[in-house]
Amino acid sequence: MDNSNLKEESLFSFYQIKLVENFYNELLEIIGAIKVENKGKKIISDELLRINALKPILLRFRLLKGLTNTLKENNFGYGLNPILYHPEINQLILKLNMLLLHKNKEALKEFVAFCKEYHYLLNCIITIFPFNQFNEKCGGTDFEMAYNYILFMTEYYKNKTNFSFIFGKEEFSFIFEEKQFDRIFPVLKLNEEKSVYLSQDTHFKYYSPKTGKMLEVDLIFKIEHINKETTNKSLNFFRKYSGKIDPENIINLYKTFNNDNNELVSNKKFLTSNLFSNNNSISIIPKIWTLLISLNGNSKVLEYIISNLLPFEKEI
Repeated sequence: MDNSNLKEESLFSFYQIKLVENFYNELLEIIGAIKVENKGKKIISDELLRINALKPILLRFRLLKGLTNTLKENNFGYGLNPILYHPEINQLILKLNMLLLHKNKEALKEFVAFCKEYHYLLNCIITIFPFNQFNEKCGGTDFEMAYNYILFMTEYYKNKTNFSFIFGKEEFSFIFEEKQFDRIFPVLKLNEEKSVYLSQDTHFKYYSPKTGKMLEVDLIFKIEHINKETTNKSLNFFRKYSGKIDPENIINLYKTFNNDNNELVSNKKFLTSNLFSNNNSISIIPKIWTLLISLNGNSKVLEYIISNLLPFEKEI
């Protein structure tokens, strides 16, 4: 499910429809337990509240009605990102949690392998990324590099440009198009036993019109290049040229490598800032109401979001 090209009005409509659909699905699951004489009653009937199985669902219906009808329009977060309804969102959250838990190359490799199998989820990762916990647990450590790798993958997925990761003898190739003569093909090697830095022979391939062949250019070819600065510089270089290029100008393109920024990408975003498309017009209270009502049936997603709230958001 790719919602990146939907207009904001469409996202609002999608969210409202999905919210009502979830409510009705809950009702359908228990409809068999409702006595015949009660099935003809309207959903707003107070008598239905006496049925224990129905009461929690109907009360949430009423709460939703109250929030949307009696408060100002911007006091309920209609713009909740539809990504939260993605069928594989729980698996993505599990992998992100494992990344935070282990903070090592093996965890990164497993995450890359997961992204290869579910590459369409690369469009969701930055939106659902646990910035708060990541900054807290990985900031200032070598593993903060993991975010740069994720940015690299999402950028290349967005442009549908091929790339490959190599961990020892295992290779994970992301191939979106068989022949790409107008793009570079990065090959990222992570062979260091105790670090997530790029290894020797990290390179990119490109098509040479003069030779009619794919040629290789090494970015890391010395042991002393295996460090944080060169890894950052390589990833920033790759991200800079994630789209189409002029193969005739490849030499000039490569010359920019030594001038590229080697600083680690810093991101101060917070999870709740990504979850609402009209974020600037919604205060924290309506956001919390929206999340509690919308994700009542998905405790794993709700727990993940709560664990990544800011301290003052958690208190609320």
